[in-house]
Amino acid sequence: MPVWSELLGHLKGRECHALEVGVFEGRSSVWLLENILTHPASTLTVVDTFVGGAEHAATDLTDLEARFRANTAAHAAKLVVRKGRSEAMLRELPLGRYDFVSIDGSHEAADVLSDAVLSWPLVKPGWLVCFDDYEWWIDAAPERSPKLAIDAFLATMRGRCEVVRKGWQAWVKKVV
Repeated sequence: MPVWSELLGHLKGRECHALEVGVFEGRSSVWLLENILTHPASTLTVVDTFVGGAEHAATDLTDLEARFRANTAAHAAKLVVRKGRSEAMLRELPLGRYDFVSIDGSHEAADVLSDAVLSWPLVKPGWLVCFDDYEWWIDAAPERSPKLAIDAFLATMRGRCEVVRKGWQAWVKKVV
């Protein structure tokens, strides 16, 4: 969270709108709502299937949505929950609305690339996208991790974005 505070702290107390693709139990959602989206008119739109990803195949997640809603209940008035697959849900959101987008849904490269491409027009120019799990590696096949997709997206968007920070997370500023 120190990186989030550093890069998003200037939004605290200002009306702003954020989008999270992939929220799991909502811990980052709660942090954003309590530390950044503090203005009464600020909102957080979240997109998730609430069934987990391939890495959760052996985990019982039947109560995942209920855990998310319980964790975020104190901030329900600022939440817009879009339950479903991101490739459908992101197409329904308003263009140029968001000051910040966090992409942390599926870890499959094809899904991450789709989330990046569909989220990009939703971000206001001059604002940030955070790709989580850039260095995450659970499978030897590169198409099973976010890095391949993030690198492909950044190469494609060269000149339209600026890499602000790259480590476990890749932070990108939308230039154009």
